[in-house]
Amino acid sequence: MQDIITVVQNLGIPMACLIATFWLWNKERDEHKQAEDKMAEAIHNNTLVMQKLIDKLGSLETNDNGGKIS
Repeated sequence: MQDIITVVQNLGIPMACLIATFWLWNKERDEHKQAEDKMAEAIHNNTLVMQKLIDKLGSLETNDNGGKIS
């Protein structure tokens, strides 16, 4: 708390607000990056599942047409 008071006394309210805004923005950006990484991982996992389903459906179609079961 003393650090905040010292910053305000030495630099003034506008500069203290600017520093606080930058800190909050940087924190929010980092949190957004983490959420974005989790979303990318989920999309990748869903893509793998979709490919497995497509492969399975393809083998079922082959079986229905008199082909071999893979």
